[in-house]
Amino acid sequence: MAETLGLELLETPVGFKYITDAFLEGQQDESKAVLMGGEESGGLSSRGHIPERDGLLNSLLMIEAVVASGQSLDELFADIEREVGFRHVYDRADLHLSPAFDKAALMTAAQTYGEMAGYVVSGVKATDGVKLALEGDASVMFRASGTEPVVRVYVEAQSPEAVAAILGEAVRRVRSFDSVS
Repeated sequence: MAETLGLELLETPVGFKYITDAFLEGQQDESKAVLMGGEESGGLSSRGHIPERDGLLNSLLMIEAVVASGQSLDELFADIEREVGFRHVYDRADLHLSPAFDKAALMTAAQTYGEMAGYVVSGVKATDGVKLALEGDASVMFRASGTEPVVRVYVEAQSPEAVAAILGEAVRRVRSFDSVS
């Protein structure tokens, strides 16, 4: 959506504190102003409000959008997908692994994957875990818990079938890596 609107997309490490930092930096330097910031757990903030997640305000903004448009949230989201020419499908798996699982070795290995479920890797980011950009506007991210033997695998793609294939392959790779460790 940012690309369609000609806006810059900034990806931060996990944690709303990094989004807050970006908002605060934008308050100091208008050229770095942030329109909105959000995270997977539903935290969302918008420009002109506090630089912190505010569920109450964002719930009210969603209700306002529904009332003003006369459409449901599903219909509004479908309109956005049509407008930007992108369908968003998402799933994740939380993998509970053996206590001896070597998360660092998995993260190193994940950075070398050239494909995932037949989708060629077009980019790698290792900011907070390992996120692989895949052809066809898809991605898979491996993120290891810092406190327990858990690896979370996140997948985004444009169809439920693509998400299922990529997530299935990613889970198999992590699980096979665990049995080797």
